[in-house]
Amino acid sequence: MTRKREIDPALPLSQVLAATGVSRTTLWRMVRAATFPQPIYLTGRKIGWRQSAVQDWLDARPTVEYPQRPAA
Repeated sequence: MTRKREIDPALPLSQVLAATGVSRTTLWRMVRAATFPQPIYLTGRKIGWRQSAVQDWLDARPTVEYPQRPAA
């Protein structure tokens, strides 16, 4: 019996920045500090991040609920 491999696409930097809402500099600082997943090399010069790794990072982020402002 052969197992089917699930597709885990690689996201380019632009999509990772859009998904996370952080700047390029902040993203690279987090990668260097090991608080964000490491990129994978797709070719000699092209990198990306596994979609599942980025989604796991987003899911692990704490959510903040701000209190409702009283009606004026």
